[in-house]
Amino acid sequence: MNEPGGSSVIRDYFATQKGQELKKWIDDNLKANAQNENAMRILKEAIQAAANDPLMTPEVKELADMIVFLIEDREPFKYDFDAVLKPVIKIAKAEGRDIGGKTRAENDKRTAYLNEIEEEAISRATEFRRHGYQAEFVREMLNKYPNLKDEKAILKRLGKLKKSNSIEKLNIK
Repeated sequence: MNEPGGSSVIRDYFATQKGQELKKWIDDNLKANAQNENAMRILKEAIQAAANDPLMTPEVKELADMIVFLIEDREPFKYDFDAVLKPVIKIAKAEGRDIGGKTRAENDKRTAYLNEIEEEAISRATEFRRHGYQAEFVREMLNKYPNLKDEKAILKRLGKLKKSNSIEKLNIK
């Protein structure tokens, strides 16, 4: 049922007024895109030629390489400032959130308490061999640090310490 030149439904559609308008729109956009792609190629080649100039400093060459990367990595069919810098902005926002979260965690009293609990557990490392000591230790730490609402965070820290062999594991006989 394959007809030369494509499906008869598609051919019939492009024979209509709307089909002709769609075909013109596609052709115009492809021509505009081809012209933009050619302009981007010219820009990229010019930047690469400038970067390869013997008088170019390493810092400026690195900047030129970054601009070439941004040109190559831009959103397709988009040629404005946002399309080129969107990946950089996205990375910067993600890194900003990550740094902000780490800073808040470092300055959080809860983190400071857990660090103190960790040091306390390491100083009593051999006690954790004794049956029931972990529960005793957790209750003691919850009394000492009432701002910690439950034992989950303490148990998680103790689990990490056990995995790293910083505290003894329960000795079951």
